[in-house]
Amino acid sequence: MGYCITTSQCECISEKDLLKPVIFVQKNCPIKDKAVPLNVLLAKKLIAIDEEDRSTNMADCVLKIIQGLPVGSVIKDFDVLFNPAYAIDVLQILVLCCKQHNFQVIWPGRYDNGKLIYADVDSLDYKTYRIENYDITCVV
Repeated sequence: MGYCITTSQCECISEKDLLKPVIFVQKNCPIKDKAVPLNVLLAKKLIAIDEEDRSTNMADCVLKIIQGLPVGSVIKDFDVLFNPAYAIDVLQILVLCCKQHNFQVIWPGRYDNGKLIYADVDSLDYKTYRIENYDITCVV
């Protein structure tokens, strides 16, 4: 399902890609300055929810925040989603939210051999996601 393109191919993203997240993985992403950080906004929503209910309500919280942004916005800094206590599939949540309100993502990790990676292997919040398993477009 998911696939990778280069920055030079980015202008060729088709209309079928508008309902799935476009994820930028470059360190010096050209759209980083206009991206909206989610950590504080998400933390404010989560603090009002009992800890044991946060995982099940995470997708709704993220969607409500994103729906408050203009269509096509760019989001960044959503590290709180990777908290191991939540045991959620971060990419799946982003895919579901994007089907309802289009946005782009600046990935807070790296790309390697068909995978998006968050954190270092020794970290408790280390995650890998095979791009082919998600309905996403990665710009590498």
